[in-house]
Amino acid sequence: MEKFNINSLPIIKSLTLIFVSIPISFILPKTFLIAIILILGAFGLLLFLFKKDHFAYLFLAFAIGFIISTNFEQIKIIETTEKFTSAKMKVFGKVTDIIMQSQKMANVRLQCQLNNEQIQNYSTSLSLIIHKTDGKFPEFQIGDIILCIAKVKLPRVSNLPTDPAEVQTALSNDVELLASTNEKNIIKIWKNPSGLHQTLGSIKNCLNNKILNFVSQENFPYFTALLLGNRTMLESEQREKFATTGMSHILALSGFHFGILATIVFYLFSFLKNNWIKFVLVVSVLLTYLAIIGFPPSGIRASIMIIAILYSLTLERKTSIFNILGLIILVVLIFSPSSFFNVGFQLSFFAVLGIVLFNKRFYFALKKIVKVENNILNFFLQILATTISAQIFTAPIVAYYFGYYTFISFFSNLLLLPIFSLAIGFGFNALFLSLISIDLAKIFGTTADFLLALAIRINVFLADNFKELVLNHNSSLLVSIFVSLFTLWVVYSTDKKILFTRLAISIISLVTLLFNLNQNNRDQIQIFPREKYIAIVIPDPQRTVCLLLDRKPRLLPSSDKPMEKYLTQIEGELVLGVSGNVGIAITDRIKRTKRIKIVELPKEIQREISKKLVGDYGIFKL
Repeated sequence: MEKFNINSLPIIKSLTLIFVSIPISFILPKTFLIAIILILGAFGLLLFLFKKDHFAYLFLAFAIGFIISTNFEQIKIIETTEKFTSAKMKVFGKVTDIIMQSQKMANVRLQCQLNNEQIQNYSTSLSLIIHKTDGKFPEFQIGDIILCIAKVKLPRVSNLPTDPAEVQTALSNDVELLASTNEKNIIKIWKNPSGLHQTLGSIKNCLNNKILNFVSQENFPYFTALLLGNRTMLESEQREKFATTGMSHILALSGFHFGILATIVFYLFSFLKNNWIKFVLVVSVLLTYLAIIGFPPSGIRASIMIIAILYSLTLERKTSIFNILGLIILVVLIFSPSSFFNVGFQLSFFAVLGIVLFNKRFYFALKKIVKVENNILNFFLQILATTISAQIFTAPIVAYYFGYYTFISFFSNLLLLPIFSLAIGFGFNALFLSLISIDLAKIFGTTADFLLALAIRINVFLADNFKELVLNHNSSLLVSIFVSLFTLWVVYSTDKKILFTRLAISIISLVTLLFNLNQNNRDQIQIFPREKYIAIVIPDPQRTVCLLLDRKPRLLPSSDKPMEKYLTQIEGELVLGVSGNVGIAITDRIKRTKRIKIVELPKEIQREISKKLVGDYGIFKL
């Protein structure tokens, strides 16, 4: 762990002042804010000229903080959209990626602006699904501009095992919001006849075809995802296998992929003696690659971090990683403050922070348990230490957003990360060589194909045989925090004896916690808030009772396929109590495939349930 000394971290000091200044700006009159920023900036520059550095930092940091606060005004969409499941908005933006395209539908990523009565000119990225009815509807290309009316919503955290994984989908597509529309609501499309976007799209398609020449048809969808970020060919079942084993981060282009690419290019030009020439060449390749894959936000963040690290190495000056992380936060704050609410940014940032803080500590703790006698074992210990230190912070974030915690992620990362690293490395080399000769590319491509096939087989085996070790209920966040805290408690042991004692205590405590949670989940009433109704599942030794309560009277009948699937899967006798049109419509569909008993709830019971929900809901599991 790198020592944290605030006096040697000017970026961190500046960030601290900036974070202090942001809330202060909200109480200042908006009409004078621009003038205050100009005055603070001018005084800061003057103080620098007179070598009053401490006061200059103070004035300039507050000026930057006030500037950033103006950008935070747009983030009000997050507060606004939480009040409803979705809202119709006017969407105007540019297509930055084609997620999926067929005759019946298209799914594109837009960098756009949103407008309606509540929100004005909010800049964001979203995934727009367009349902097609006319076969003559044109295909979309990167660079096209779309103006339409769409239903926009925040990705909903799943509260049923059968719910669509909206947060995971948004994360994998690197967008903040989800939207859907149809042909009738498309106001206008400006096709991109030429230009940079079309050129880059053509290059990406060309590279996709090159990949097909040196890998097998079976592994082609994985390689296009791993090398070019094209996940459209991966089936949902294939993605779920990676999520079960905690390896889904491999499928999304991140610092892991950019780091491998930078390492390959750096060693490729290792014969050059001038470090600055190597730096320029590596950065040029990274930026070209970033442009080809469509400038995804995760790629931009990864590039900034790697370029900052390479720059510090090229200077041949010891630079604190905390300063580099602080610089990245500062850049994101200035240019895209909404990224702080992006799950991908949170995961990548806290993974790096965990590695910086705890990687060495975990490595030395593992060496106390396992005697390192060769380089291969040492390599695996370093990978395991890196994996654990990253997951200390990321596991609770995953549990919070995605609603699951997987106990096998440590082992799957230990086994699979080295294989995936080699497969991606050989894949990038094959892709470079394919521009010269396909025969040369096949030398590396065959090896990459074999390694990837091996990694996928291991991943499928772990997912199929150890899926019981995935915690999918509401207690996953509590368990993830518990595991992270106890892991830190164990790793900070002063000697081997204390380490094993703490490890034993932690395992016993975890088993006890899981047993109690499992018992509580069996006996506890569960509440599932839905868009138009609330479902209350009451377990009973003889039967399962589910109450479907409409949120408002006289709602139109509607379906809820995830809830219908969930109730259909319940074993034994099922009794459904309904109180409105939505509940009746759901029960009508369920009784086609499952034998159920339907009871219409009296108004007195509905009122008592409402009182419990509003007042004392301590007995319920939200």
